[in-house]
Amino acid sequence: MAAQYTEYTLTLLDEDSRDEVEETMATRTFRYQSAYTDRYVKQGEAKGKAEGKAEALLQVLAARGVKVSGADRERVLACTDAEVLRCWLDRALTVDSASELFDD
Repeated sequence: MAAQYTEYTLTLLDEDSRDEVEETMATRTFRYQSAYTDRYVKQGEAKGKAEGKAEALLQVLAARGVKVSGADRERVLACTDAEVLRCWLDRALTVDSASELFDD
């Protein structure tokens, strides 16, 4: 939704103004100022961290030679709970099969 608002806003600006806004948004020092945009930034960061943990987990299993079924791979990649992914990543260091990751 935030991307839609941004796109809509940019289409309303003349070319010079749009270039200035895009340049400002591209700088690393730009900080979102509102609670509205901050919420989406935090959601994006959480999603990115979860994706990174899921990829790391699968990489550990691959490096250890543990076969991962398509269904297990999808389950890992679909998980967005950082604590669950951390637990699975810890287990990935010692399991003999991918299904053991999910044992409670």
